[in-house]
Amino acid sequence: MKIVADSGCDFTTEMKNNSNIVQVPLTLQINDEIFSDTLDLDIVNFRNKLRENKKNRKTAAPSPQLYVDAYGGDEDVFVVTLSSHLSGSYNSAVTAQDLYFDDYGKKNIFVVDSKSASVGETLIVNKLLELKEKGLSFDEIKEEICKFRDNLNTYFILENYDSLVNTGRLNPYVAKLAALLGIVPICGADDGHAVLTAKAKGMKKAYLKLIDDITKKCNDTKKAERFFKERRIPYQFIDLKEKSLSKGELQSVKKAIGLENLINKNSKDYKKLNMDKIRGAETREELLLKNPTLYVTPIVRNGKEATVGNSPEVWKSWE
Repeated sequence: MKIVADSGCDFTTEMKNNSNIVQVPLTLQINDEIFSDTLDLDIVNFRNKLRENKKNRKTAAPSPQLYVDAYGGDEDVFVVTLSSHLSGSYNSAVTAQDLYFDDYGKKNIFVVDSKSASVGETLIVNKLLELKEKGLSFDEIKEEICKFRDNLNTYFILENYDSLVNTGRLNPYVAKLAALLGIVPICGADDGHAVLTAKAKGMKKAYLKLIDDITKKCNDTKKAERFFKERRIPYQFIDLKEKSLSKGELQSVKKAIGLENLINKNSKDYKKLNMDKIRGAETREELLLKNPTLYVTPIVRNGKEATVGNSPEVWKSWE
C-alpha cells in the first residue's frame, strides 16, 4: 500500500523515512518569490520572510499532474489531503485519479478529505499504517479510515490575527482591537471549516483554555458524538459550562426524563452545594441552572424527547 499526502500534513521522522509514503507539495508565494513546500524547505528562512512580508502572500494546491505522478506503481493508493474547505488539494487529487485511470487504467485509489490540516492529516496517515498492519482489505480500510476521520477533533491557537484578516474571515479593525487587548484566538475544525471556538486573554490562558476544551468532554459525551458522527446524523454540541440550559429548556428535559435523573450525584459540587441535604425540587432546579457541573452528561435532545448519559438504544429508535 502506498500513502500519498500533501504538504499540509506534518511529516514525522518515521514518515519521512518510509518509502511507501509520498509527499505532494503545495506552492507558497511571497510577493514574486515562489517556494515549493517540500520536506527540505528551509523553514526558518521562510518564516522570516513571512514576518517581513505580511501582505501579498499566497498558497496554491498541488497540480493534478503531481498527484498523477505520485499514484504510479502496482500498490493500492490512499491519498490524504487538506480539508476541501481550506484548499483545492482534495479536488486536485480527485481530478488526478480520473486522469490516472484514463492514461494507465483502473487501480485502487481512495482520496481522503481529512477535513483537517497539519497533525490531523498526520493522525490519518498513522491510522492508515496501523490498518495496513492489521491486514485489512482495501475496502475495509476505506470504511475504517472514514470513521476515524469523522471522530477527529482538531484545535489550534493562532499567534496573531494576520491569517484571519488576510483570508477575509475577520474584520481588520476587530483584529487590531483584539490584538491591543491581548486577546488570543482559539480555533478548531467544524466539518472541515476553520472556526473560532473560544478566546482568551494572553497566550498562557489560551493554552489553559485549549487544554480545558480538549479534556472537558466526559467519556459518555465522546461516545454520543461518535454515535451520531458514524451515522452522519447532524447535531449541535453545546458546552453546558459555556451556555447552560435555560429555565424553559430544563423544564422540557425534566418532563422527558425526570429531575433526579438529571442530577449527577458523583459531581464534586453535589455535596459542596448541599444537594444531598436539599429536598425541595424548586431549590434543586435553581441550583442546577446556576451550576451546570451538577448535570449528568451528555444531555441529548430530540424535539420533546431527551436522554442523559450514553443511551445508544434510545437514539437508534429516533432514526
